[in-house]
Amino acid sequence: MNKNNQNVSGNNNITAQGNKSTFNQSQVSQSAEEQITTTEVVEILAHLEEKIQSLTALSEADREKSVKRLEVARVEVQESEPDKESITKSLKRVNETLNEAGKTTKEVKELVNELFPTVTKVAGYLGCAVGKIWSIFS
Repeated sequence: MNKNNQNVSGNNNITAQGNKSTFNQSQVSQSAEEQITTTEVVEILAHLEEKIQSLTALSEADREKSVKRLEVARVEVQESEPDKESITKSLKRVNETLNEAGKTTKEVKELVNELFPTVTKVAGYLGCAVGKIWSIFS
């Protein structure tokens, strides 16, 4: 008899017979995919815009480019069927700009690291790994 069989009953509980642990399928789905709302994504992108606008260590041109890219992403998020690939590309380009500036400016490097957890939430919304859009310095 195989002790790793799973029994699925009508109440969405699974019992792994090898160790008798029981959990609810809906709990697994929620924890595996902590979805944030469109409103939360818009707020996060607006927060990123504010942070970048106030970053005087970043050149004015780089600030403007980054803010425009975030604005484009924010508008796209609000569409009825947002193009998540477009949003991903916008965020990746903002990150590239910040990383380039961060090579010479400690303040920019610290901002990139500080924003990583926030961008992680957006990556979850986009359905991609955060590393695809946002890299941090070691």
